[in-house]
Amino acid sequence: MGLVKRIKYTISAIKLIPYKILYGNRLNTGKQINLGSKTKIVVTKCGKIEIAKDFESKRFCYLSVQSGCMIIGQHCFMNQNVSVTCLKQIEIGVNCIIANNVVMVDHDHDTVNGGFVSAPIKIGDNVWIGANSVILKGVTIGNNAIIAAGSIVTKDVPANAIVGGCPAKVIRYKEG
Repeated sequence: MGLVKRIKYTISAIKLIPYKILYGNRLNTGKQINLGSKTKIVVTKCGKIEIAKDFESKRFCYLSVQSGCMIIGQHCFMNQNVSVTCLKQIEIGVNCIIANNVVMVDHDHDTVNGGFVSAPIKIGDNVWIGANSVILKGVTIGNNAIIAAGSIVTKDVPANAIVGGCPAKVIRYKEG
């Protein structure tokens, strides 16, 4: 590992200290975590975040868990201004790339009865989510899928699918 990477990981480890003190075992991280400037992690109530090794976020990312569990697999990357808000469960697989300004929310408002309606989000391995996309509650994205920039994902995405649009629809499947 090069000197620059070692310095980045050391700085990120120092940034994680207040979070580890504040959240204790509700925040578990692997090695080689690189948090961008102004990245914010919020864990309230009985929420929990697990971030596996070799995770990198750019600046202004926001990871928030209230009473649920967020799991981020190893070798994941989040570009700047990604927002992941979890009430129930959000799982992100290994080797995922999440472009800038992506929003993931596992809940919405129940306007009739009040409160929130929540359903888990599950993102498979090797998924690429394009810039300015929104992933809504109850969605499962299969392994090796690609979400085109600006997509609103309201329904499950099959493995190896390339989807896009509002709402997102299958454009085609990856070859091989």
